[in-house]
Amino acid sequence: MNDESNLDWTYHVFGNLYANHGKLAEAEAMFLRALRGKEEAWGPKHTSTLDTVNNLGGLYLKQGKMKEAEEMYLRALKGKEEAWRPQHTSTLDTVYNLGIFYHLEGDFDCAENVFASSRGLRDGRGRS
Repeated sequence: MNDESNLDWTYHVFGNLYANHGKLAEAEAMFLRALRGKEEAWGPKHTSTLDTVNNLGGLYLKQGKMKEAEEMYLRALKGKEEAWRPQHTSTLDTVYNLGIFYHLEGDFDCAENVFASSRGLRDGRGRS
């Protein structure tokens, strides 16, 4: 890891710290900075980049930015399925987050579909 990569990781960690303390605007700024740096350094499909995408989805959910949250979770899921595999624990973390998102949205059928996908029962792609 070079100095710039370490800095991107630091932004990611500060994003988590701020989010956990309810400083959502500060968290968003840190996650977006981390995401830009990771995309530049490693590309948009790198697993570290996708971890930040997933966390940004969670932050958007906390902020009530539902469209953005869904977009981030779907992006993270697609990338992790390609980078790892559908049954990898990191992929399943994002499946869980996406399922919870749909549950909170009141879309129980979609949530069930996403959760079932982690068991190989359905395709799990969310809303049509």
